[in-house]
Amino acid sequence: MTAPDTFSLELWFNTTSTAGGKLIGFGNAATGASSTYDRHIWLDNAGKLNFGVYTGASNTITSTSAYNDGQWHHVVATLSSGGMLLYADSVRVGANAGVTTGQGNTGYWRVGGDSTWGGAQYVTAKIDEVAIYGAALSSTQIKRHYASATGVPAATFTSTMSGLAGTFDGTGSVDYDGSIAGWSWNFGDGTAAGTGATVSHTYASPAATP
Repeated sequence: MTAPDTFSLELWFNTTSTAGGKLIGFGNAATGASSTYDRHIWLDNAGKLNFGVYTGASNTITSTSAYNDGQWHHVVATLSSGGMLLYADSVRVGANAGVTTGQGNTGYWRVGGDSTWGGAQYVTAKIDEVAIYGAALSSTQIKRHYASATGVPAATFTSTMSGLAGTFDGTGSVDYDGSIAGWSWNFGDGTAAGTGATVSHTYASPAATP
């Protein structure tokens, strides 16, 4: 197949390895080591997640945290007109808006091993629920996938301040069953909690604002 320029890679993994290795990626060889490869997610020796796309130069996003703690973790990487994005456990951990395409080549999607830009060629890890999409998943879709697997709601909000007055929007939050029972807002200044998906609040002084 021809390597796509718009896609999402998604999987769960569990490892304690300090050798790193490829989780998933696109390469020109069906088996063995690809000589042309990119659009890949791999773990480095420190257990950090990396997402790489080649455009005549190597473009890499690396997480600040390590994920080789023996727990199951969810990773999603997307490439689209919005750039490169990397998510771990439903949280965006890196972005590169300047890279919107990869090199043009044909090949295969490989899971668990192939040539890479760091760490071992084959990863020592449990890998599950692999999915490849022909579109870039939104942050809300990624949160919903994570919540549906863990049963843990994902609370997300945006805020806008104008002086001491703030507006807060939690409509991006998701629950695993698709239905949120309610919202409770703690403004951090000792006042009563707010309710509803969107709220407004005015602080008494600048020292109390978030």
